[in-house]
Amino acid sequence: MNSDIEISADSIARVQELVDSDMFDMITPSYNCWMKQCKNQGAPGIREVNCIEFTAPIIKVSVLETVGEFDESFALGYGVELDWARRMQYNGFRMFCDDKSVFYHHGQQTINTIVH
Repeated sequence: MNSDIEISADSIARVQELVDSDMFDMITPSYNCWMKQCKNQGAPGIREVNCIEFTAPIIKVSVLETVGEFDESFALGYGVELDWARRMQYNGFRMFCDDKSVFYHHGQQTINTIVH
């Protein structure tokens, strides 16, 4: 999870519920993302998406073991999400976004502490 997000206690409880269900290969709460599919769509809960931006993804260990590590050749991580999504889908895994749990991402705060 990025260090520049705000999330409510209700959303944390919801995320814990989703993790405990062990039903999702990869899931993220909805938020003010640059990717439209990660923004809150007003859905009653969970919806399948093609890609998740890596601000706060929750990924099963078994998925990481199968798909492998993130490709560090992408400059500052840009593009790693699309590469990861394609590799995940190639291996038969699915990604989801949950509109019942949300957070606010301040954006660029984490990377601005790394790059000067």
